[in-house]
Amino acid sequence: LDIDHFKSCNDTFGHDAGDKVLIEFARIVERAVRPGDIVGRWGEEEFLVIFPATGSAQAAQIIEEVRAQAALTRFDFAPDYRLRFSAGLAQLDETGDRTDDCIKLADRRLCAAKANGRSRTCAYGCDDALDRGAQEQASTDPDATDSSAKAA
Repeated sequence: LDIDHFKSCNDTFGHDAGDKVLIEFARIVERAVRPGDIVGRWGEEEFLVIFPATGSAQAAQIIEEVRAQAALTRFDFAPDYRLRFSAGLAQLDETGDRTDDCIKLADRRLCAAKANGRSRTCAYGCDDALDRGAQEQASTDPDATDSSAKAA
């Protein structure tokens, strides 16, 4: 999960505001996941969620619950700021049960979600946009991160 336009939020409202956004987003994610799911901050504004023994449809449903709750969130520092995020979803069986490759696939799908308009989830089936999405993301997005070092 990657908070959309987080750098712009920091630049516009300051790093204290950015910290509030990160804290609130983490709370929203923690409330939406189930016992046994694993949530962690993966990068600056990126979070990794692991859904053990969960199909992609159920994982996508949880992500959409996070999206709905995030959209309702308001901040005193900027009442018009909307908390939105993009997500990349991958399953271990897509990568021969290789965890690192699964994280990389989720990250590539995250880049495709951002390239295709943000505030969406890219999962199995959007593979045709992966390389194009990653290239467009890297060349046009001031909030872009190094895909080789981070994952969704």
